[in-house]
Amino acid sequence: MDSFFEKVVSEILGIHNLSDLERMCFVVPSRRSAYFLKKALSKHADLPIISPFIFSIDDFITEHTDLLIADNIQLIFELYTCYLEEEPETEFNNFLNWAPTVLKDFDLIDQYMVGDTDLLFAFMSEADAIKRWQPEVESEIIISENVQNHFDFHRKTGRVYELFKKKLALKGIAYKGMCYKLMAENLETFLNTSLSYKHYYFVGLNALSISESQIIEELVFRKKATCYWDYDSFFMDSNHQAGEILRQYQSKDKFGRWNTPENILVNDAKEIEFYSCSNDSMQSKVVYEILLQAPQNTLIVVPEESMVRKLLFSLPVKFQTYNVSMGLGLNNSKLFSFYQLIMEIYQKGYQLKGKEISYHFSFLKNLLSEPVVAQIFSKALDKKMSAAQISESLIADNKVYLDLDRILEVFHFHPLIELIFQKNIPSVDEICNILIKIHQLIYINHFDDLDPLEKEYWLLLKEVLFQLSDTVESKDYITITGLVLLLKEISKLQKVPFAGDPEAGLQLMSMLETRCLDFDHIIFLSFNEGIIPSSNRNNSLIPFDAALHFNLPVYKDQDDIMSYHFYRLMMRAKHVSILYRQNSSGLGGKAEKSRFALQLEHDLAIRNPKIVIRKSEVGFRKTESPNNKEIKIRKTDEIFDKIVQILCNRGLSNTSINTYLNCTLKFYFEQILQLESENEIAESIQADVFGIWIHKTLENIGKNWIKQNKTINCTTLSESMQILDSEIDKVKKELFADLDFNSGLNKIYYLMAKELLSKYFKTRIENSDTGFNLVGLEERLEAIHSIKVQNSIYDIKIKGFIDSIEYNENGLSLIDYKTGKALASDLTFSKLSLQDAILLPKMDKLRQLVFYSYLATEKLIVELKLPHNTPVNARIYAFRNLEENLALAKFSKEEIKQSVENLLNEISLGLLDKLESFNQTSDKKVCQNCSYNIICNRLD
Repeated sequence: MDSFFEKVVSEILGIHNLSDLERMCFVVPSRRSAYFLKKALSKHADLPIISPFIFSIDDFITEHTDLLIADNIQLIFELYTCYLEEEPETEFNNFLNWAPTVLKDFDLIDQYMVGDTDLLFAFMSEADAIKRWQPEVESEIIISENVQNHFDFHRKTGRVYELFKKKLALKGIAYKGMCYKLMAENLETFLNTSLSYKHYYFVGLNALSISESQIIEELVFRKKATCYWDYDSFFMDSNHQAGEILRQYQSKDKFGRWNTPENILVNDAKEIEFYSCSNDSMQSKVVYEILLQAPQNTLIVVPEESMVRKLLFSLPVKFQTYNVSMGLGLNNSKLFSFYQLIMEIYQKGYQLKGKEISYHFSFLKNLLSEPVVAQIFSKALDKKMSAAQISESLIADNKVYLDLDRILEVFHFHPLIELIFQKNIPSVDEICNILIKIHQLIYINHFDDLDPLEKEYWLLLKEVLFQLSDTVESKDYITITGLVLLLKEISKLQKVPFAGDPEAGLQLMSMLETRCLDFDHIIFLSFNEGIIPSSNRNNSLIPFDAALHFNLPVYKDQDDIMSYHFYRLMMRAKHVSILYRQNSSGLGGKAEKSRFALQLEHDLAIRNPKIVIRKSEVGFRKTESPNNKEIKIRKTDEIFDKIVQILCNRGLSNTSINTYLNCTLKFYFEQILQLESENEIAESIQADVFGIWIHKTLENIGKNWIKQNKTINCTTLSESMQILDSEIDKVKKELFADLDFNSGLNKIYYLMAKELLSKYFKTRIENSDTGFNLVGLEERLEAIHSIKVQNSIYDIKIKGFIDSIEYNENGLSLIDYKTGKALASDLTFSKLSLQDAILLPKMDKLRQLVFYSYLATEKLIVELKLPHNTPVNARIYAFRNLEENLALAKFSKEEIKQSVENLLNEISLGLLDKLESFNQTSDKKVCQNCSYNIICNRLD
């Protein structure tokens, strides 16, 4: 089947001789389509000819105006100077947040020939006022200074719009829309100076702006232009969304004679395959399989730029020659990510104490995780320290902020680190120079180590860094934050162009770049609702109602355009592969395939019986893997020896007993292998550390009581409340010297510590009918329990730390503090004996108090020289619910002794049984917060 361009060229050459073409002008949607139009012309020319003038629509407009298109960065600074004239207090950092949006709106206003711009900006201001109107509120609406400034913004923007255009025109530069409007308004002048064109052909255009329409309509009216539309009767002879815009043009009857529409969507045979994929990686694998059978004239439509890199690593050998026409954004570069992090260090990654500078640990850690840095250090420090070892060394310091000397020392004074970390925070100009020096250092020492794509990024970044340096020079109003924002803005605009073959058998394009191009086989990726068509709406200050009133494009127009591009591309394709993600996507539920796919299946395929549709759900084949198998650790002689060492030397604690009862495999990881969690330095305290803070504060107050040999009563407790804040601060300084408690989560924890400890002392005062003496703090208690196993006697060591031990006429009180929640139900049981109850994994709090009571009975009463029959009481103070009575019920000493010794027998016999393996728990709730759940893979 002939392509659209081949049909157009054939028809035109039926009217004109080849020699006439040199005096004609062809205008097409894009530069890529201009190339293929030339190719179509060359196929019809038997002899060499002089080519006609062929422009993309953008090039056509800018070529025939006297103004040069300025880049966006230059436009941003010109716009800023205009805003300063209207509002001298405008801060550059704030300005950068909305300047790109204002530039887009100005471009739109001009392209769509808005006549009364004053009315438009007034409309925008009044629309904001209506948003704030509350007719149900009877009181007078007070307009604050901020609200008034917001209303004034639109009026000032209207004045800036006029001033901005005048300034640009004086400098001979413009933004794109300005050129469009200038040409539309001065078409007569243009025609008088462009008489060399015998005729204009506008080929394959769609979704014209008003300025484009006026230019083309006037040329058609003067019989100097002809339009060729690429369309099909399927979507033109109905109310189909894909033909909406073209039907509007046709009804205006201002574009001359329309070429006959194709009738191929409902008549030609097509194979359409749908592939449901679980993720992006799966899409890449499916593309590889499809391409193995694909013809040379194949297109991959890539709506998400982030997928290009994955695809390039998934191409079969037969398509090693390919062309990527979309370009990859600078923000996909590892180098760019590295430079961004450096600027963030200067922006917020340091603190000053006097003249001394120190840098935040998290930024150092992030720096080490940057692929570029890791690659550099793997080469430079291989005989000294790896990036991972450096990270561990910094963690060992246990400081949130590290001074410069320590940083340079641990990095072995590497020149890259000496460039990044300065004695003083550099100025904006100096930062640009530092980045340029780092860029040169990478080129001299590490350029060959970069992958081919990163080398292209390096070249592009070189231009960007010099542009950035020239741009910020002598502009005092640019701060480090402004520089970061500016670099981000540049990164959105700059792309790495691929120098490929436009005629390669495989093309990778975005949907917009496919205009006027035809392919035998098309592969659509990420064909999901919200991507094709996109749910992203262009940011604009212009409200919807204003856009409608002034004939500016709205959301629906965006969808209409995408629908046209899709169905136009489908017209001449013989084989179409549509891949979409079918996976959970958070709050939105499952990712759904695009409505366009549903339209193909339930509309077009019904009208065209020659369309064959196949569906495939692609996923990984489920196989039994080690991760899915139950983990069992059998006891070797080496493991058995370690068990004996634990039982007889290291000893069993209440915590290790809890671990064993909950999950014997966790006991193996924790006690036998002694695996530890990855060390981290946190800048906000965590729940476990908060508990240490509470315990330490109470310990310090208790030590003062013991030192003064005081009997603790209501008076003593009240006196301690008076010094409570200072004691909390003392422990805070001791434990968290580097942390900031002025804001955020740390401040919440600080206020919580004060509130909980104050409430604790009030509770103790209310319940202190009799005084008591404090006889122990963080007391370590140990005992030995002997057990016989297969003719061998093992002396099992048991141990425990009791937070506080009090003594009065009622006996010995064992106190445990908990910052977590505890309930009275945690200590109660029914239909069971105490002996059976403490064997239940969930009865950990009961078990703890019984365990402590046993240790106190066995050792503490003797050590304190108390009467043998002294009552032993145990209780918990839970700071989250201090009102709860968490005292252990009265049990006889013999009952406690039998229960604990039975518990120890059960655990010891299980551990010393060589045939009993360490197994995963059957209760997966236990796995939720386990440090080893990644190893077990129990949560998948």
